[in-house]
Amino acid sequence: MTQLNLTNQEIIFLFFTAKTIKEQYEVVYEEHKVEQKIPTKHGVINVETEVPDQVLNEMLQSNHYLFMKSIHDKLKPVYEIIKDVEPEIAKEVEMIFPMYNI
Repeated sequence: MTQLNLTNQEIIFLFFTAKTIKEQYEVVYEEHKVEQKIPTKHGVINVETEVPDQVLNEMLQSNHYLFMKSIHDKLKPVYEIIKDVEPEIAKEVEMIFPMYNI
């Protein structure tokens, strides 16, 4: 076993990184499409690509998704403890991930 010596801030950062990636996979799976916004000098172009069911199923079986889900699930209770004990540290790191700011 490896000792990581991570700070609480680093643990929260890794938790939100895994959460973000995991949720991106899940949005694609639920919506059956990938969206990309491309800024141009004339405005933003929205590009949508449909994703076939077979690809969606393979995506949720990929090692990348499974690792992100595993990391998220393992770090979530640790994050909750840190958030309860040191809310100011949790809030400081959460600010890096604006999609989770409430």
